[in-house]
Amino acid sequence: MVAERVTEADLASRSSEIVEGIRTGKRFLVELRGTVIGEIIPISEKSGVTLRDLAAEFLYLPPLDDDFGADVRAARMFATRQEPPDWPD
Repeated sequence: MVAERVTEADLASRSSEIVEGIRTGKRFLVELRGTVIGEIIPISEKSGVTLRDLAAEFLYLPPLDDDFGADVRAARMFATRQEPPDWPD
């Protein structure tokens, strides 16, 4: 299906129409000053990998070595915890 191009002004003025289009399977390319900056697609078209495909990929990975646990602990030392943003009431 070909995506319809919409501007940021279209999003503001035609939001109900655009949401209804998405619900019925339409796709939209969002433009800002003539440049496409994003795409709005129905959730059923979300790209990604199925769980079955992911599981199949695990068959080709090398086995974990004895140092895997130590590697994970070392990596976690450098990870920073991200707090979720505050949402307005």
